[in-house]
Order: sequence, then structure tokens, then C-alpha cells
Amino acid sequence: MNRTEAQTRSGLVDRLLAQSGWNIKDPMQVVEEFDILMSLPDGVEEARTPFLVDRIALRDQAQDAFKEHLPNESRWLK
Repeated sequence: MNRTEAQTRSGLVDRLLAQSGWNIKDPMQVVEEFDILMSLPDGVEEARTPFLVDRIALRDQAQDAFKEHLPNESRWLK
């Protein structure tokens, strides 16, 4: 399944936010992108190598968070 970021946001993220009680039409609650423009402190340089991510641990952490906030979601009821 190859979805664009916009398709993922509208089909999954926005739906889950709405189910959690967020008003996705209210820009005070939800914005699509939020750029933070600031300089780095003296002596701190931008990372030159990508961060390593444990995909399994990240997946499990995300699932736990969704289970906590959406306990009645059909995919958790097995």
C-alpha cells in the first residue's frame, strides 16, 4: 500500500484525531504542518548522520499509545 502523506493524514491520522475528540477543523487544535525556525545553540551542530530507529519498538510504542487512547477500536478487540 503506497499512500501519499496527504492520503495517510486524511484517511488515518485525521480520523483517529477526530475519534479522540480533537476538532480537526480548528487550527487552534490541529495544524497540518508547523515549522519551527530557530538557530541551534552555540557549539551544537546539525546531525550529519541519520538517527537509528528500532522499528519494532517504535511500532509497539505506537500501538500501546493507540490502545490507551482508543481502547474500543476494532483492531485491538481480538
